Amino acid sequence: REIALVRGISHRHVCQIIGVDRESFAGLTCVVLPWMSYGNVLQYIAKVGWFAQDAIRLIYQVASGLGYLHGKSLVHGDLHVGNILVDAARDIRLADFGLANFSDSSVSCSSAQPGATRCMAPEIFDPARFKLSRAQHTPASDMYSFGQVSWQIYTGKMPFPDMNNNYQAMLAILDGKSQQRSLSDRDIPNTLWDVMQACWRFEPPRR
Repeated sequence: REIALVRGISHRHVCQIIGVDRESFAGLTCVVLPWMSYGNVLQYIAKVGWFAQDAIRLIYQVASGLGYLHGKSLVHGDLHVGNILVDAARDIRLADFGLANFSDSSVSCSSAQPGATRCMAPEIFDPARFKLSRAQHTPASDMYSFGQVSWQIYTGKMPFPDMNNNYQAMLAILDGKSQQRSLSDRDIPNTLWDVMQACWRFEPPRR
């Protein structure tokens, strides 16, 4: 399914599928991706260190890749730092389209393997509150996730760092709560903070 979705996708910040392996693990079809020297984006930062300008560059590249997908009428559906990889050139590659789908109101998201809880939009947890018949990933839910990963890349903190577990974080998301800016948050630039806040708006059409 993932292969069919990304066929024809070509963008410098979206990971390309280079093959399929049906033999290594009995009964499983594995997608083969290019080797990513630095692992995911947090592993990259741990290896090279954190620099404000580099964090902004990484966030911009995530936005670029996501914008490309949305321009193709695709939603990612599972955007979190574990799926944001960094190649040998130190550039972002969005990966793992396990929940990706065409941006079509008649197509619902997969229920298997949900994305990282703290990066998921409120309408995914409680569709009925948003007058939806079922949970559905859209460009708007991707943008909520983008706000969360931007926060994590820039501050180094997990979303809702004061919450002890994912259930508490989910309740906070459903209550419309978002990250709070503090003096210890590596001096988030005002423009970036404004973008994050726009992504965290509770009503999907306003993101």
